[in-house]
Amino acid sequence: NINYNNCFILDPIDGTHNLIAGLDIFGISLAFVFESKIKFGIIYFPALEKLYTGFIDQGSYNNFGRIKVSINDQINKSIIAYDNNFSEKPEIINNFIKLNENIFTIRISGSAAYDCCQIAEGNIDARVLNNTKICDIGAGKIIVEEAGGKMTNFDDKPIEFNNVKDIVVSSNKFHDQILGLFK
Repeated sequence: NINYNNCFILDPIDGTHNLIAGLDIFGISLAFVFESKIKFGIIYFPALEKLYTGFIDQGSYNNFGRIKVSINDQINKSIIAYDNNFSEKPEIINNFIKLNENIFTIRISGSAAYDCCQIAEGNIDARVLNNTKICDIGAGKIIVEEAGGKMTNFDDKPIEFNNVKDIVVSSNKFHDQILGLFK
């Protein structure tokens, strides 16, 4: 186990396959952890020229303008991003189908950091991550939470830095409903 008391969590290229393919959705993600709590997160998307930041108790920002999660409170009108690793285990495609039956539409961007920022900015309502890593969601966690959103594991428990796997990130308007679909 890694000691996450005082450290940085870095993903030098989130959306690596997007970058390789020439797509613009890739970025650099950095979070700072102090006393086991993320204090700030910074995500920069160079091709999009977008900088997202979140500071504990100070809010979240896009290019220095304050951002907030979506006010949509109806799951059937939601736009939810999903992971793209369907072949890892059968539950992933089964959860995708259950989710798709209850929402407006699904998007797959190929970047967890990008999707976290889109939730924080209010452009989409949630993101489901399967078998993810802390570097994928470290900075996104505080950016989403400081914008009014929520991030938990599939059991609605807080993220454990050394045991990050299946995660739901949302505007927190119907977080429980999403988790309920996966039971």
